[in-house]
Amino acid sequence: MPRAFNERERNLIKERIRKAAASLMIRNGVRHTTIDAIVKSAMIPKGTFYLFYATKEELLFEVLENEHEKMEKSILEQISKVNPSTINPDSATELIYSFYKMVDEHPLLATISREDVTLISQRLPEERISKHLEEDRNMSAKLMRFLPLKDGITVETVSSSLHAIYFTMLHLKETADDKSEELLKLIIRGIMIQILR
Repeated sequence: MPRAFNERERNLIKERIRKAAASLMIRNGVRHTTIDAIVKSAMIPKGTFYLFYATKEELLFEVLENEHEKMEKSILEQISKVNPSTINPDSATELIYSFYKMVDEHPLLATISREDVTLISQRLPEERISKHLEEDRNMSAKLMRFLPLKDGITVETVSSSLHAIYFTMLHLKETADDKSEELLKLIIRGIMIQILR
């Protein structure tokens, strides 16, 4: 049976596990990142893994969520520097597109497919998914402060729009069409026309 760890040891081990998982996801993808490979890379016994995570998907979701949060912070910093009076559907399209491009160029987040999102989310507790969606709504509410939105546009509308753009990006990435960039911008612009004054 694994021994008890003090808080410092727990934090160090958890960080090693997360780093191992991130590295393996980049190299092998979600489906081929196994608990056995993670514990080997993190140099911990398998029993220790289960002190921190109930499933592989719980760990992978946490790793992805941590990167997602870093990206959100960067996005809010960037958008806070933009003069709100200069935001219109065209400038907002370029701005939002640049955020999705950041995701697409991120070494870890770029490896995620629609199938991976489905695989991970199907194996997570419902309350974990609900918590993540609530965090996304909070991010959307922060983003709304910087956008000249039409009256009646809700946090749910903005959050759902951002999700729709993300899943469209994943789909277009899988089709590897040379018009993907143009199509994504077209979809973003259509949404911006609908929600911005």
